[in-house]
Amino acid sequence: MELVRVSNVSLNLEGIQILSHVDMSFEGGLIHAIIGPNGAGKTSLMNCITGYYPPNDGTVSFRGEDITRLRPDRIARLGIARMFQHIEIISELSVKDNVLLGRHIHTNYNVCQALLYYGKAKREELRNEGEITEIMSFLQLEDVQEKIAGSLPYGTQKRVELARAIAAMPQMLILDEPTSGMNQQEKREIIDAILRVHESFTPSILLIEHDMRVVMEISDKIWVMNFGTLIANGCPGEIQQNKLVIEAYLGSEGTC
Repeated sequence: MELVRVSNVSLNLEGIQILSHVDMSFEGGLIHAIIGPNGAGKTSLMNCITGYYPPNDGTVSFRGEDITRLRPDRIARLGIARMFQHIEIISELSVKDNVLLGRHIHTNYNVCQALLYYGKAKREELRNEGEITEIMSFLQLEDVQEKIAGSLPYGTQKRVELARAIAAMPQMLILDEPTSGMNQQEKREIIDAILRVHESFTPSILLIEHDMRVVMEISDKIWVMNFGTLIANGCPGEIQQNKLVIEAYLGSEGTC
């Protein structure tokens, strides 16, 4: 089933053409990866999908619904969550409170109920507590849930951000450079976590990643961008042998 479709999307920022007529279709149930050299337009495309940048031309649809001009919060409520390249947790809050923030799009009670903490507000908060307890246990964060998030090692903070994204219960989870800045052990931990999340929580993942070993290990389908355009797509084996991809990364004289 097609989950997200990007149709003829172009983006111009301050006179610079960032994306040019990009067409992609992401099926549900798969791990898709978008790769390309620095400046290829990968993160800008994610910003168009999640509502941070409205494209100048083209459309983005989610489950057949046009979301091109929707605000990021509306898109999140529809079922697209995102983990950013740079850590965006609230450093002063506990791990538990950071993960709870991922549940706010599913709360449905008024201010009076929240202040008095009764009825629907109490029931929903208890439900949210149960949801995030399971998620933190799943990502091995239960032992640090009361610790201040900003005091934790970088790799653990990344898992906190992943937990918060999962807490939104998305149908499509977007991960922008999830292994960036990590050592090999931290990379292994986050890769294993992503695979477990894919199996147990979020069947559809869209990944931007520079580490080709990570991409080739976990991706079902790979999309390759260069200078704001799509130059190739296919399974990992096909991408490894694609001449356009080899030239984009290594130059015309390069070989795999």
